[in-house]
Amino acid sequence: MLDASTGPIPSLTALPVFDAEDKVKLAVQDTSLTQVVTGANTLHNAQIDQLQVVLNTALGAGLSGNGILESAIQAAFGASSGGEHGIELNVANTALSEITLGMVLDAADGGTADPLLMLADKTGNALATALQAAGVTDLSVNALAHFTVSDSDLQPLLDAGLITAASGADVKVTNADGTLDVSLAQLANIGADHVQTGVTQNSLTLDAGVSYSSTTELQLLLNGLVDTFNAQGVGTSASTALFENSDTVTLQVAGDLTGFTLDGPLTNKLQLLGIDEITDEHGHNIKPT
Repeated sequence: MLDASTGPIPSLTALPVFDAEDKVKLAVQDTSLTQVVTGANTLHNAQIDQLQVVLNTALGAGLSGNGILESAIQAAFGASSGGEHGIELNVANTALSEITLGMVLDAADGGTADPLLMLADKTGNALATALQAAGVTDLSVNALAHFTVSDSDLQPLLDAGLITAASGADVKVTNADGTLDVSLAQLANIGADHVQTGVTQNSLTLDAGVSYSSTTELQLLLNGLVDTFNAQGVGTSASTALFENSDTVTLQVAGDLTGFTLDGPLTNKLQLLGIDEITDEHGHNIKPT
């Protein structure tokens, strides 16, 4: 890892040539992208495989030129460059009260005059495909960033392994139709802090996202998910619930669990997350009465 994300890039001509077997990443701040474009061929020849662009100043303004879609960057690190090459977008602005996925894509796509709009006009599965085509391997959210993403965009990004969040990042997931596209397990995986629904909604349904071979294993897995949220301060009290208190939230668990009920302590912990009902896939209530 070569970290030039906090200052100017050292002289590219002075970079050592790394072994081809090594996986080497260069981290640069967004204001230094012009230097990367100019020296992309040198970076390629130095056996640098991955580029991490730390998005700070560019959020709300856009990267210079065509951003990560610049032909020189694509030739050195894009999907067509092969091997272990790739581009990571690191969301690092701590001054903004909210950073949306759209802001990140607008920044990565370059200036407002950029005619390609390869990223910013995509959503859902099309967005994941476009990011992969551009060579993006990860959209990483900095520990101090306040990041907002819709469930419909988050789900394909998670499925493709294209998004991660550092411990401590504030992650908000929005939903507009009452059925969450991401599971409770996926929310735990991304470190979600809050799920926000539309102003006219009063109910929300989501899957647990766990596979189990026995009810004992099911309870262990659900306890593990709750513990993951609790470790980041979510669901430890009514004021830190994952879901909105005004919503009736139903958690669905796969399988037919007729006659089975979860134990009381686990149910109480799920309720502190903001979950009101717990059912199997046939609608049987498995919450203690």
